[in-house]
Amino acid sequence: MPKIIYQDKVIPFPNNEDLISIKELRSRESWAYKTIHSICAAEGLGVPSIIDIKINRVKDKLTNVFSSGKTFHLRDWDYPLGRILVNSGSDLTDFKLTVLHEATHWILPPKTKHSPKFFLKAFEIYEEYDIPEQFYLAREISYKKRNAAVAAQQMNKPKITKPMCLWCNRCQINYLHVDIKVCDGCGDELTKMYA
Repeated sequence: MPKIIYQDKVIPFPNNEDLISIKELRSRESWAYKTIHSICAAEGLGVPSIIDIKINRVKDKLTNVFSSGKTFHLRDWDYPLGRILVNSGSDLTDFKLTVLHEATHWILPPKTKHSPKFFLKAFEIYEEYDIPEQFYLAREISYKKRNAAVAAQQMNKPKITKPMCLWCNRCQINYLHVDIKVCDGCGDELTKMYA
């Protein structure tokens, strides 16, 4: 069975046998709602009309490690009408980062998109919510390399030059954020992968 190694811990890679508990889904939903409300309140803005948290799953089975999201701006600054959608993968830190990323889109003007200004605000929020620096830098730079790297440089963050993760094709092991070039299990060279 595939597995993930993250911060020296082995995390089971989701497969068709891994079921998502309703308790875990509700816990993630609750955290996301409270966090988005808190961020909006701190900025003096209303919350989106719809906050939709889903789990990447097929018949209650996890289908992805990484989360994804989308923010729909259908509002003016006085009346919040819009939607934040987050599809949660199995990694809890990545889920939280995705919720915070989408909340950042909500509190900034839509034209900001993924500019360095966006990432400056996002990095500030990630730190406020205790997302590990190396995690959010690697994830965001692998997503939008140029603008995230510019923001990181402006904030004097360490330069990230490694990919989001490395993959062993033979053992089906995903190594997240480690400084190795060959698989611990079989010795094969690892393939660079970006989230």
